[in-house]
Amino acid sequence: MIKPETYGDAGKQNIFNRQTKQYIDLLLSDGTFNSKVPFSPAPDGINQSFTLDYEIEPNTEQIWIGGMFLFDSGDYSILGTSLTFDFVPLIADKITIFGKRKV
Repeated sequence: MIKPETYGDAGKQNIFNRQTKQYIDLLLSDGTFNSKVPFSPAPDGINQSFTLDYEIEPNTEQIWIGGMFLFDSGDYSILGTSLTFDFVPLIADKITIFGKRKV
């Protein structure tokens, strides 16, 4: 995971976590940016497994649920294009996933 060491620097792309009141940088150490990763199905309160539209590089994932950033990958696992949470997201949970596309 990317550590939020600097916040709001000009020219950096980042997002703000309202829960922790910190910026999470989308800029990776190699100078590239994470991008939003589409997935399916939508949260339904039953499934805890989702399919990413493409594979992402290991350790570039940034996962948000209901505005909360998951810092610990102990809450989920990713294998190929499969994302499995250790809990069932609620229907109302907005899931946002960022990651660097694997080439």
